[in-house]
Parts: sequence; C-alpha cells; structure tokens
Amino acid sequence: MAEPDDTDVIAERAADGAAWRVDVLGPIRSAHTLRAGRSVVGRSPTAAIAVAHDSISREHAAFEVGAEATIADLGSRNGTFVDGRRLAPHVPCRLRGDSVVRVGAVAMVVTQAHARPEQSLTRHQFDEVVRRETTAARREGELGVVMLRFATGPLPIEDAAACLGALAVAAISDRELYALVDGGVAGVEQRVAELRRWLDANRHEARIHVEYHPRPREAVAGRVVVDPVMAQLHMEAARFAAGSISVLIVGETGVGKEVFAEAIWLASPRATGRFVRVNCAALTESLLESELFGHERGAFSGALTAKAGLLEEASGGTLLLDEIGELSLAAQAKLLRCLEDKQVTRVGGLKPRPVDVRFVAATNRRLEADVERGAFRRDLYFRLAGAVLEIPALRTRRAEIIPLARAFLTVAAQELDVEAPLLSLESTRVLESYAWPGNIRELRNAVGRAMLLADHVIEPRHLPPAIRDAAVPHSEPHRAPPPTAPASAPGGGTADPRSDERDRLLRALADHGGNQTEAAAALGISRVTLAKWLVKHAIPRPRKKLR
Repeated sequence: MAEPDDTDVIAERAADGAAWRVDVLGPIRSAHTLRAGRSVVGRSPTAAIAVAHDSISREHAAFEVGAEATIADLGSRNGTFVDGRRLAPHVPCRLRGDSVVRVGAVAMVVTQAHARPEQSLTRHQFDEVVRRETTAARREGELGVVMLRFATGPLPIEDAAACLGALAVAAISDRELYALVDGGVAGVEQRVAELRRWLDANRHEARIHVEYHPRPREAVAGRVVVDPVMAQLHMEAARFAAGSISVLIVGETGVGKEVFAEAIWLASPRATGRFVRVNCAALTESLLESELFGHERGAFSGALTAKAGLLEEASGGTLLLDEIGELSLAAQAKLLRCLEDKQVTRVGGLKPRPVDVRFVAATNRRLEADVERGAFRRDLYFRLAGAVLEIPALRTRRAEIIPLARAFLTVAAQELDVEAPLLSLESTRVLESYAWPGNIRELRNAVGRAMLLADHVIEPRHLPPAIRDAAVPHSEPHRAPPPTAPASAPGGGTADPRSDERDRLLRALADHGGNQTEAAAALGISRVTLAKWLVKHAIPRPRKKLR
C-alpha cells in the first residue's frame, strides 16, 4: 500500500478550521480567504475574487475548497497557469499550499493556514510546515528551527515540545529531534533557555542548534523579499510593469537583474507574449546585428534562408537586453531607430517591419560614465532609462542571505529528490559574515555544494574553503563548560597558553565522547588542525568513547 502524501497528512490534521489564502500581486493588490465551496476569479464585479485587469475574462477561473483545494480554468481567453504550467480548460488542478497561480497576466500566491500538529511529524511533513510558515507572510518575525541531538534515548518528545512551545516537532532519528518555534529571535532564545534548564534538571545531555527563518515582509511570486530596500524595489518594479515604459536594471554581476526583468514581464499586460533574452556580450558585432534585427536570404555568406530577428520574435512581449553596455556604437544607432520608429529592417533587407516590443535592459556598468566618455549614446541611454532599478549587492542586504540559502537548498533538494538539510547556527554565522563578491549566484553554488556533502545538517566544514575561512564559527554544545581565562602565573604573568589550549582540547574530546569531528566543530577548528593539536600536546588519538 502506498504511503499517503505528506501534504495530505498535514491537510487532514488541519481540516478543522483550515483556511486557504489568495494574495493578488502586481499593481492590483488584494488578499482573499477561501472558504469551503466555489470561488470564482474574474473581471466581473460580482466575482468572489474580482480583479479589474484587461487580461482576465469576466469569469476566468474557479477555486474549489473541500477535502483539498483546486483551481480550474473556465475557458478563459488568456489562460490559467499553476507554477508555470498552463491548465486545460475545465480540468481541476490540485493546489499544494504554496502554489503560484497566474490568471491572464495577474500573478497570485496561494497559501494554506494549518493547525498545530499534535504529534511528531515525519521529516517531509516538518519541512512542509516550515516552508508554509515562512512563505505565507501572515506575520513578521523570525521562526526558529531548533535541532536537539541527544546523547542517549529515548527522545523526550512531549516534554521538549512543551518547553519550547513548539508549533511542530519531528523525530529525525532515535537521537535527533527538530522543533519549530515562533516568537522572533528573542522569543526563540528565551524558549531555548527554558529548554536548557529543563535538560539540566532532568540530567539530559544534548547538543542544540538553532536555525532562524525570517518571514518575508512580502511574498513576490515565491521570491525571497526580506530587506526593506528590496521590498521597495519589488513594489516599484510592479508599478513599472503596469505601463509600457522602458526599464534599465543596474547592479553587480549575480545580484538577480534577470529575475527582476522576468518579474516585470510576468506582472505586465504583456505576460501572455514572449519573454526573449539576449546577452549582448556573448555575441560578436556582426552576429548580434543579425540576431537582433534578422536577415534576408543571401544577406551574407551562409544566409541560405531568411530569418526573423529577436525583436520580431518578441513582438507583443518583452525583450531583455542583458549587458546592454557591450553594444557597439553602430548597433546602438540601429537599436535607437527601432525604439523611435517601432520598426526593424533585416540585414540585407529594404522593407521595414513593424514590431511592438517592451524593452528591459540590464548592465553591471555605470552607463552614465560611458555616456560621458562617448562609449554609449546619450539619446539611447535616455530612451532605455525611462525607469531605473538599482539592485543592491547581497553584502548590503544580509537579512536575505539565510532565507535565500534555504530557498536554494529546497530547490536543489527537490531536483535531486532528497530531503533538504538544515543550516547549523555556526553555518549561518559564516554565511552572514562573508562578503559575497559573486552575490546571489555565488551563494546558490555554495549551498548547492554543501548540500551534496552534508547529511541532515550543513556545518561550516561543508562550505567552500574561501567562505569557511572568512569567518571563525563558534559552537556551544549544551552542558559544555565555558572557556576559562588564562590563570595567573607566579610573578604576575599569565600561564603558558599551550596549557589552556590543551585543557580546552581535552574538555572538548570529553564532552563529545572522543568524537574528533564533533570536538573540532565545537572548538571552531578543522579536523586536520585538531589532529595537529593532538600531536603537539602528546595526547593519544581517541579510539573509543572517553569515560
């Protein structure tokens, strides 16, 4: 017999009083709660979810809430999409609780409020609860995922959950327990302190890790938005999307300029048209001209057939000109003519062809400086920069580093069909202290690598050396005595620091039963360094647990 789907289990537990919420995004913002039964989405004022947008039919789609929630397209002109997939008319599609729905050109985020689980969940169910709580954006403030690793069993699930006031708990193994705790950083720390007191009183030995998940202030089509500056930029992008003005997106390599460009397209009336990308830096000047404007048969050697250019292909949609600063002056002049006349002439052709394209350009260069030195046309710059969005570097919005890392881990885990590991507190400190010269792209690669090396929890040793060496993580296993200050030596000096180093090493090994890997992590050093310390202080390498 097949096991029930994790979402089914949680939905069954949440049946009493469960509610589904629909957040309409873009320039037309509204929030709606779905109750049991049918709720129609449409342009009609009498629709349960009325959205006044030209791309939406009078009765466009219908939500149905019962034992599960579904949405069906009602034969609309511009279609209904769930997580990027277009629905066949009148065929219900099941919603999973964090779906992104698009009706016509208007995006919506669908989330489910669920009840507090009454017993230990599986790992899949626990991850589902964490994801829903952190993406629903119903409240602000951090959630804490508390990981307990007990020295002995059985796990005191009910007692630990009661001390923490946990929203959800999951027994990962016979010695590991995860708990989801609400209340912001201060509230979570207070609950963890209560748990430590309870562990001491009941003579339980356990290591404690806390991973914080900030709730986004705004959920934008499934994207992480925590930093206030980024929230403002997303709001501006949504407003710009409603018009036809050209948008210039500026920022360092890897900050997510293409993500913003796609968001503008999805929130615009042109979302039903194509979104065409062209990297101006990846093509030679002659090839770029042919790709942009197209060519006629026989226009040059190898042109055996006529070909429409990307400007023609994007007609009715949006064209992203990435690395626009790399265009030659000759190509800039032809692009300017297209912007002014809304026509293109293919290479080797004589007859102009009409095009209807919304331009979004992106660059990591300061085009104003290029204009001043004559490397970029001033008139083209002002044509493209109808509205400018400057995306800040990741190092200036550190509140988004960990939420982004978790999002990348979730996506990578889904692609590999495995469970997404947690980030230990030490790992979050390392990630937050790193400068990220490669921005979001570097962060995605780093956590993707770490996920392949880790099991349940990503520790600093799983991160790339360049990132790991940029900060010294610090771990505090429960019941470990705090490091002592160097003792005073006779004559007013201090004792030999090597003695303190040796004492700390022996304490760490004793606290972790001789496990050298865990002792090294507790000391904030690599296992290789720990091995060197053992030789340096003439300490026999442990082969079994110390008594």
